[in-house]
Amino acid sequence: MLTDILNERNHHSDRREALFIGLAFTFLTLLAASLSLSTAARTGRWDGLGDRWAHWLILPIWLAGYFLLRRGLGRLNFVRDPLLLPIPMLFMGWGLLTIWRLDPGFGLRQSGWFMLAICCLYFLLAYGRDLGWIRRYRYLWITLGLFLMALTLFLGTHPGGGSPRLWLGCCGFYFQPSEALRLLLVAFLAAFLADRLPFKAFAQGTWQLQAWLPLLFIWLLSFSLLVVQRDLGTGMLFLALLTMLLYLVLDRWEIIAIATVLGFAGGVLGFYLFDVVNVRVAAWLNPFADPLGGSYQIVQSLITAASGGLFGRGLGLGSPGFVPAIHTDFIFTAIVEEHGLLAGLVMIGLWGIWLSRIMSSASRQREPFAALLTAGLGFSLGLQAMLIIGGNLRVFPLVGITLPFTSYGGSSLLVSCLSLGMLLLLNHGQDISTPFRAPLLRLHSGMVIAIGFLAVFLGWWTLVDAPELKARDDNPRKAVDSRYSLRGSIVDRNGQLLAESSGSVGSYVRSYPEPAAAPLVGYDLFPYGQAGLEESLDGILRGVERQNEWRIAWSEILRGVSPTGLDVRLTLDMELQRHAMELLSNQRGAIILLDANSGELLSAASAPSYDANSLEDQWSDLISDPNSPLLNRALQGNYQPGLALAPFIIAWSLENQWISMETPVKDLNRSLAIDGEEITCATPPSGLNNPDYGDVLIYSCPGPIRDLVQEFGIEAYIQTVNQFGFATPVSPESVEGNVADQQISLNAGFEMAAIGQSTLTVTPVQVAQALATLIGDGTRPELQIVDAIRGEGGQWERYADTDLPLALILPETSTEIRSSQGGEDQFSYMASALAGEPLGWFLGGTRGIGGDFAVVVVLENGSPVKAAEVGTALLERVRARSLP
Repeated sequence: MLTDILNERNHHSDRREALFIGLAFTFLTLLAASLSLSTAARTGRWDGLGDRWAHWLILPIWLAGYFLLRRGLGRLNFVRDPLLLPIPMLFMGWGLLTIWRLDPGFGLRQSGWFMLAICCLYFLLAYGRDLGWIRRYRYLWITLGLFLMALTLFLGTHPGGGSPRLWLGCCGFYFQPSEALRLLLVAFLAAFLADRLPFKAFAQGTWQLQAWLPLLFIWLLSFSLLVVQRDLGTGMLFLALLTMLLYLVLDRWEIIAIATVLGFAGGVLGFYLFDVVNVRVAAWLNPFADPLGGSYQIVQSLITAASGGLFGRGLGLGSPGFVPAIHTDFIFTAIVEEHGLLAGLVMIGLWGIWLSRIMSSASRQREPFAALLTAGLGFSLGLQAMLIIGGNLRVFPLVGITLPFTSYGGSSLLVSCLSLGMLLLLNHGQDISTPFRAPLLRLHSGMVIAIGFLAVFLGWWTLVDAPELKARDDNPRKAVDSRYSLRGSIVDRNGQLLAESSGSVGSYVRSYPEPAAAPLVGYDLFPYGQAGLEESLDGILRGVERQNEWRIAWSEILRGVSPTGLDVRLTLDMELQRHAMELLSNQRGAIILLDANSGELLSAASAPSYDANSLEDQWSDLISDPNSPLLNRALQGNYQPGLALAPFIIAWSLENQWISMETPVKDLNRSLAIDGEEITCATPPSGLNNPDYGDVLIYSCPGPIRDLVQEFGIEAYIQTVNQFGFATPVSPESVEGNVADQQISLNAGFEMAAIGQSTLTVTPVQVAQALATLIGDGTRPELQIVDAIRGEGGQWERYADTDLPLALILPETSTEIRSSQGGEDQFSYMASALAGEPLGWFLGGTRGIGGDFAVVVVLENGSPVKAAEVGTALLERVRARSLP
C-alpha cells in the first residue's frame, strides 16, 4: 500500500516536471524563432531571413540533456520537487540562446560545456547517490581545491591574454579553480559542522577553540588565496557562506554582526589597497562621474537595461554588445534589453521560487549534514545570482562573478550543474523538521526581501529613470538606430537641404550638404555623439516624437528600431547664413539675425566652425583646438555684455519716465577703470556742448550709464535684466543666466554691474531677442528656429503655435530709441566689454518693406568698429533682398 502511494506521488511529480519542461521548451523555441527572424525584421527585407539558424542546434541538445537527466533521476525512485530541475534547465537554455546571439563562437563553446556539464550531472545522479563520499573525504576534496587554486599563482592565465590570471588552461581549454573551490568549501563546511562540532554545547554558550581551528584554517587559507589574486568578489561570497552556515548552527545574531563588520573592513582595505576595488566602488557610488572611464561598464549596463523597457526590443534586435563582457558578468542586462522588464522580473522571480524550494528541502532533512549541505548549496548559488544581478543594477559594487546556469563560463556551468546534482540527490521529499529550522526560515526571509529589492531596482532603471538614461549622449544605440531607421532630413526655410540620411537599411549614413549651417544644425555621428539641432531635435528626427504612439511601439517591437523620422524645416535662410559665415571668416565670434516681429532665426553664424562631413578625420584636432570650433557661439557662447546693456537700460528708464533722450548728462567722455584697464566711449565724441542720452547711445559711453544705474538703484537694474530676458534661456541650447549670481555681484561691485562687467553673462541670441523689442514695436517675440515638420509622404505642418509677442515697452519708447540714431527705420549701436580680452559688440536693425530685422554681432578680441562693419554688411544684404 505504501509503495503504491509513493509510486503515485512520484508519477504525479514526474507529470508536473514534464509540464514545466514543456513550457520551458516552448519558450526557448519561440526565442530561437525570434532570433532567426531578427535580421529580416530589423532590415524589413526577407532576404535577411536565414542568416541566423545555427543556434537551433541548442534545442535538440537541451532536450537530449533533459531526457538524459530524467533517466538518471529515474534510478533514484523517490519523490522529488517538480521545479528543482526545470528552472535551472530553463536558465541554461535561456543563457545558451543569449550567448549564441551575442557571439556565435562563444555560443558554440558554451554548448560544448553544457554537454559536458550534463554528462557529469548524469553520472553524479546515476552513481553518486550516497553523498557520504563527500563527507568522509572532505579534507581530501578541500585540499585538492586549494591546491588547484594555489597553482594559479604560478601557472595562472587569462583566456583573453590579460589579467586577472585566475584560470588554469592549456590548448584552448580553461578552468577557473575558484568556482570548484566554492563548491568544495560548502561541502567541507557542511561536513565539518555536522561531524565535529557539539551543537548542544554551542547552544548553551560553551566555546571550544580547538574545535574551530581546522575550520578557521581552511577558510582563512581559501580567503587568503583569493585576496592574493585580487578576486575579492569571490572572497566576499566565501565570507557570506561561512557566516550563513555558522548562523544556522549557532543561531546567534552576533555571527552576522561580526561578519558584517569584517566585510565592511575588508571592503575599506580593498578600496585603498587594490586599484580594481577602488574603481568598482567609485563606479558604484557615482557611476556618472566617469562614464567613459572606470564607470563605463556600469553606465552602459544601466542604459542597456533602460533600453529594454517593459517588453524588450526582441532577441537579436537590441544592442547589448556595447557593454564589455556582456556574455559573462552582464548577461542579465542583455536579457532585460531584449526581453524587457517583464522577463527580468520573471528571471528574478524564478530564482526566488527555486531558492524557496531548496530552503524547504533543507528544512525537511533529518541529518544535519544533509540539511547544512542543501542550505549551503542553495545559499551559494542564490547569493552569487543576487550579487551579480545587483551589480548589474548598481545595487552593489560589481564583484566579477557569473550568473549561475546562465552566463558564459564553462567552469561556472560545470560547478553549478554539480551543485544542482547534489541538491537533487538530497531532495528526498521527507517531512521531517531539521534542527536548524528557525534560523533557516529567517535567512530565507532575508533572501526573499533581497530579491524584492532587486525587482524594485530593476523597475526603477527600466521605467522610472529610463527616459533620462536613454537620452544620454553616451548611449550608442542612437547611432545604431540611425543606421537601420531612416532619419529625417533638415532643410532651410526655402527647402535647401542641410542634413540627410542616404544608403540602405543597416548602412544609412548622415551627410551635410551645407557646411556653413554646421553651427546650428550640428552633427549626428557615432562615436562622437550629437550636437546642435541634431541633438535637441533627435526625438523628432528619429521618429519617436510627434508621431502616433502605436506606430512607434509597433516599429520598436517588430523591428527593434524607431520608425522613419520626420523631416524638419527651419526658419534659417541659407543664403544669409552663408554670407554671415563669410563675414566671420578668420575671426572668432558670432552673428545672430532675427526677424524682429516673428522671432524667426534667419542666421546663426559662429566662427571658427567645422565641416560635419569631415569630423572623423578632424575630431582630435577639433577637440584640442583652443579656439573651440565645436562651440556654437551664437547660441551657447557666454559673453560679458559690457555696454551692450546700455540701450536696454536707457529704454527701461524711458519707459518709467525717469529720463528722456534729451536729458543732459555729465562728463560724457570720461573713462572707467576695470582691473587696471580703461574703458571709454566706443567712438570718441567731439564738439558737443550739451550732451544727452541720445549722445550716450551714439558714442556708447560708460560714465553716464553707470551714473544712471546708480541713481535709480539696484532694483531698477535687476528689473531691466529680467524684463529683457537676460536671466532666462531662449532656446534649448542657450546657457541660462543667473539672477542670484547677479545680485551677489551687485553687492560686491555695483559700478561694474552697471556697465555689464559683473558675473552676468549673455548669449548673442538673448541679446538679439531683446534687441527685437527696440527694432519692432516694443514687443519681444518668441524665438523660432523650427518652422514645420513633415512625416513620410506627408505635408508640412506647423511645428508649434507660438505665443503672442510679449509687450515690454511702449511703441513710442522703441521709436524714441531708434530716432536717437538718426532715423526711425534703422538702428546702429557699438559697444565694448572686457573679459580677459576685449569684446566688440554691434547691435543693429532695419525696418522696411521687407520686414523688421535685428542683428547682433560679437567679436572676441575684436573692436566695436569691426563688429559694426560685419553687422552693417549683413544688414545691407538684407535690405538689398527687400528691394523690389
